[in-house]
Amino acid sequence: MGLTINQQFAKIGLKIVKPKLTLERIPPELKMERKPGKLEIRSPRPVLHIDQTESFADAGLMTSERFHDYYAQVAYSDALSGIARRVQEGKALSKFEKGMNIGRVAWNRLNPGYKFANVRAIPKQPPKTYFEVSPVEISYEAGTIVFEFIPGRIESNFQWGSVEVYMQQMNSIDISWEEEEQQVDIVI
Repeated sequence: MGLTINQQFAKIGLKIVKPKLTLERIPPELKMERKPGKLEIRSPRPVLHIDQTESFADAGLMTSERFHDYYAQVAYSDALSGIARRVQEGKALSKFEKGMNIGRVAWNRLNPGYKFANVRAIPKQPPKTYFEVSPVEISYEAGTIVFEFIPGRIESNFQWGSVEVYMQQMNSIDISWEEEEQQVDIVI
């Protein structure tokens, strides 16, 4: 007689999915817009005034108004002296008995005598000068900086891990009995 026991152990299978973490980094961003400042400086030129009226008058030069007035007066006095000269010549010619004749009247007229001239190189009065100075004009517009900050962030994607348990092989016991042809006396 034979007793045979065959045992098969159970086998467990594991299907393991590891956890997974993915990180995506989005960097911070800074946007800047710059408007430059503006500076304007305006410096008007000074104005120089030179008044040479008195210097010109010392040199015999005149403004147009003084020139007009002066020569109007000269013309008037020349006209009066011309009339006076004609009267004087007429009176001289009327005295022909004292030896006055037309030749002598003409000689006196052509030879009036010496004329004196006064020459000056430097005017007595210096020119008058003065300045008109204007202040410097400054206009300023400040520059600006406008910025926008977008902070960075981290985006995460997490997948949970899992473990699946399954039976890969079932457990079993196989018991078999075989009888032999031998006879055995069993005594009790």
